[in-house]
Amino acid sequence: MIKLIRIIFFLIVSLTTLGTNEILKFKGGDFGGPNPFLNSVKGGGKYKTNLIFDSLLERGKKGEISSLADKWEVNKKEKTIIYTLRPNLKWHDNEDLTSEDIKFTFEYFDKFIPKVDNFHENGKNIIKKIEILSDLKIKFYFYNYSDTYLRKIGYTPIIPKHIWKDIKNPLIFKDKKAFIGSGPFELEEYSSETGSYCLKKNDKYLKKIKIDKLEWIPVSNVELAINTGKISIAEISPVLVKKYSLKENYGIIEKPSYHYYRLMWNSDKIKQCRNKNVRQAIAYAVNRKELLSLIEKNHGEIASVGYVPQNSEWYNSDIKKYDYSIEKAKELMGKEKIQATLLVSNDQKEIKIAELLKKNLEKIGILLKVRSLDSKRKDNYIKNEEYEFTILKFGGINKDVDYLREVYKENKTLQSIKGYKNEELNKILDNQLYEMDLNSRKKMIYLAQKIIAEEVPMLPLYQSNVIYLYNKKI
Repeated sequence: MIKLIRIIFFLIVSLTTLGTNEILKFKGGDFGGPNPFLNSVKGGGKYKTNLIFDSLLERGKKGEISSLADKWEVNKKEKTIIYTLRPNLKWHDNEDLTSEDIKFTFEYFDKFIPKVDNFHENGKNIIKKIEILSDLKIKFYFYNYSDTYLRKIGYTPIIPKHIWKDIKNPLIFKDKKAFIGSGPFELEEYSSETGSYCLKKNDKYLKKIKIDKLEWIPVSNVELAINTGKISIAEISPVLVKKYSLKENYGIIEKPSYHYYRLMWNSDKIKQCRNKNVRQAIAYAVNRKELLSLIEKNHGEIASVGYVPQNSEWYNSDIKKYDYSIEKAKELMGKEKIQATLLVSNDQKEIKIAELLKKNLEKIGILLKVRSLDSKRKDNYIKNEEYEFTILKFGGINKDVDYLREVYKENKTLQSIKGYKNEELNKILDNQLYEMDLNSRKKMIYLAQKIIAEEVPMLPLYQSNVIYLYNKKI
């Protein structure tokens, strides 16, 4: 049940306390069709996809664990990985799943890039060759080798060759067959209009599933829906924690979200932000403790400006800190003045963060006009680099620390930092990826954090916790 525990928002870990219902119901919302090409990378999109499309490996508490593959062999010198599949694997339509499907998936994903791309670096495929050794054994050859490759290949959702081999445009393929996978659940219903989903258990799955169905349904008032039994469990605001923690009929699950809220600026449009002093001034002027207190009621933690979380073994404590100080911020700003637009989504939390940032920054001569758009329009503005300042919420800080390269090195993704370039940092982030010696790699990551904290290419604000409420009587 590791896949379920990890993917359904940490909830199924608490099944024993949720009662005997065989259907779990959640608050709905449209996060795209649940396959690798149509799902949203935000919210619950990719998680639903991973419930339908299984992968070679899964993330366990202490590293990789088996899923479709029950064995794997890494040869760092040869730069190869061999995965051995479990016998008798089946797709939802009862067709056999073999190494042919594995090879096809990676070749198809090289031609048509899915929403979550695990095996391209700097626009290039990390895989040199794929060799089928038997129906159950497949060998990957790499141009270079990194310890991250086992999971990058292992965590990629696998698609069926017999369905996708003739599909020329995966973005318009929305037939029922587009959602046939091999995971623990099958898609029964999906409505983009209402944001509702229904997933039924896969009786052919390699592990026993305790739940018959998972449903996501439209809900306008989460608290009322929990109390009346319309939904089983839901994410709640931190302001409700105290109220329900004292009620014996309700349970609360709280976990780190592994998402940071970030304040980002486009230095191509705001030329003043090319000045390191201005960027450092922003870091000093933003009262991040106040943000965490007012917005999250302290359910979370302030982000390190070096980006790596403080509870990580890779965290470097010996980096520049930015405790709130308007005096230092004004000194660094000098005579610089900025007038700009702060782009946010129409999410109420994001708007509140924006208003607090606006108040903080106007004290040092940065006057921001807050503009809110729906999430999809906002993301398009960011992708097209049509923003001056923006707030971005993005996850992944529980993955391999190579996320630093994904965030800070020049790229064309949604989370890329516009108008900032640092060749020294780029070189360090590239080199750490292929460094086999753990201590040497850690020194590189420590140095990268030092540079990032000094340069402040963007400002990580805080990591919120995710808090779920469930009714024990349901």
